[in-house]
Amino acid sequence: MQGGPDQITDWVSQGQADIAITSETNKLIPDLALFPCHKHSRILLVPQGHPLKRITKPTLEQLAKYPLITYNASFSVYRRVEEAFARKRLVPNIVLSATDVDVMKTYVRLGLGVAIVASLAFNAREDKYLQAIDANHLFEPNLINIGLRKGTYLKPYVYDFIEMFSPPLRREQIKRVLFNM
Repeated sequence: MQGGPDQITDWVSQGQADIAITSETNKLIPDLALFPCHKHSRILLVPQGHPLKRITKPTLEQLAKYPLITYNASFSVYRRVEEAFARKRLVPNIVLSATDVDVMKTYVRLGLGVAIVASLAFNAREDKYLQAIDANHLFEPNLINIGLRKGTYLKPYVYDFIEMFSPPLRREQIKRVLFNM
């Protein structure tokens, strides 16, 4: 299943899925327990030879001069981008948004703009026509959560998966939260 963070957490809340791995959701769901797992840092993706690649640490002022591509408004990344620009009293020139990073990469390869994406979305070997620029200094990281429906008994393999995905999360800790113990 694929959807925006709010849609995915709704599926778990409604019992249509057992687990959600999602970025920060834009709404609170009382019967959903969110467990923080990882932080996503940001990068800028540019085509080979882009002028921003010559700058060691681009600023928001420099970035504002280019058309931008980012996740759509249902993702918290979009809000983080807007907030970063607003703090500097700048307006980002967001020309395209998407829910899929591969679509954003295609837009960049076609020269339609600079993409703001999660750092783990870039693979230098696979994305040989793109270059990544660290943007940790520009945007706050996003938190990746595991979402589980409160009061739900999970199969052992679900706990095993969670412990592999985020080793600090332990089955006993999860059960305490799910069952208010």
